[in-house]
Amino acid sequence: MGIGGFSEGTACPECRAALRADQHYCLECGARRGEPRVDFLRELDLELPPAPVVAARVVPESRVRTRLAAAGLAAAVLAVGVAVGSTVGPAPAPATAEQAGLPVAALRAAISPPSPAAVVTTPAPTPASAPTTSATDTTAADTSAPVDTTTVDTTTPAVTTPATPAPTTTTPTPTPAQPAPTTRTAVKPPIGHVWVISLTGQDAGTVFGPAAPAAAPYLGHELAAQGTVLNDVLPVAQTSVAGGIALLSGQGPNAATTQGCPDYADVTPADVTAATGLARGTGCVYPTAVKTLPDQLATTGKSWRAYVEGTTGSPCRHPDLGQPDPWQQPRPDDPFLTVRDPFIAFHSIIDAPACQTSVVGLDQLTPDLATAANTPSFSWIVPDACHDGRDAPCADGAPTGLTAADALLQTVVPQITATSAYRQDGLIAITFDAPAPGGDPAAAARPVGTLLLSPFVRRGRTVAAPSSPYALLRSIEDLFSLQHLGHADDPNVATFDDAIYTTTTP
Repeated sequence: MGIGGFSEGTACPECRAALRADQHYCLECGARRGEPRVDFLRELDLELPPAPVVAARVVPESRVRTRLAAAGLAAAVLAVGVAVGSTVGPAPAPATAEQAGLPVAALRAAISPPSPAAVVTTPAPTPASAPTTSATDTTAADTSAPVDTTTVDTTTPAVTTPATPAPTTTTPTPTPAQPAPTTRTAVKPPIGHVWVISLTGQDAGTVFGPAAPAAAPYLGHELAAQGTVLNDVLPVAQTSVAGGIALLSGQGPNAATTQGCPDYADVTPADVTAATGLARGTGCVYPTAVKTLPDQLATTGKSWRAYVEGTTGSPCRHPDLGQPDPWQQPRPDDPFLTVRDPFIAFHSIIDAPACQTSVVGLDQLTPDLATAANTPSFSWIVPDACHDGRDAPCADGAPTGLTAADALLQTVVPQITATSAYRQDGLIAITFDAPAPGGDPAAAARPVGTLLLSPFVRRGRTVAAPSSPYALLRSIEDLFSLQHLGHADDPNVATFDDAIYTTTTP
């Protein structure tokens, strides 16, 4: 034995620190001296790879704290060994840890860190996108509200469904369901009386826009607040005659109607496609094979009448066939214009006896509204050149434009709305068949406006979606359960729906 109980020449094989004879761990570096009495790692088949060789070093005696820490670590390892030994006891140990039912993989992972190549970084989950609400959301408002002061664009937005990612172990969250496309609801209110009031010569913004002049406060403000405004109605042409023909029959414009029909001549050739009912020739008076809304109503037993201002005493007034039209412009004391009366553009009407009794003067409106029995199912009101909204002066120099049209409406509309026919199942459509004159005649016509009034129409609403005379014709035909004429049967022409109609019982 050496001095102080240390065996002479005995040193730590790792750091060369002096060791006692009965010392099993180095207090300087924690290295084991000799083999353990119980090698529990080998018993559990968890033998670690050999530790790397550490060069011998001399640790200063001043590092007392390091020695104490190393001693504590060694004591902890010894405690673990004692615990394992007491657990195993004298019973025979199993050959492997799997046989002992221990989580080998978990133990190995806890003891030995994986190699860098085996490390898998799990990316953070991508946050789910919030459902996109269309800017042009078209859901109808609460129908119980008496006034709906919203602007609605009823065009159906395109809905793009994001691609569903392939399932992976790092994205277990299922893809949320995508919102369903916005759809409009078809509505057919119980409307049995329709009045169309045909004006002309004004753009939509002039009449119903926010900067509408004070010239038409009744139409542009008071009445607009009581119904639904369609402020993007696209005329078929720049002329009244083409617009009126389109609304009454679904026929598109031709070379003669786009020029205003200077001659009252037949459409030639009189070639009508059976499948569509559309005439392919050019001219201003359509053959009998071309049908109109009045023709449809007559076949179902429903009455109709056109109230044309300036035809008092001259029912079914029209020029001679094949001759120039003498009423292209107002005459002194005679503001009647042929092009404003689309009923006389069809042989199915002018050749029938009903033309003399159904295309009458505006003065006949008041007695017809006196009783529900005399009120036609369909009425068309045509003001003359002094009251139809055009800015050009009429023959007698009376006020024209919106001021004159507004004055006429203040007389006519209250007569209609006061009737029981309107209160029970009525609809008034105040529409413009052509925009203000000017611009390139070959260019697309500027939008005009249409105002819809009814106990079944939303109040104070503006619909900004594009529309057309064909859409109004189709919607009227649907109200009367009729087939669609001409271009009103085109698949891109939509019937008025719940953006306009309300299901509230009047």
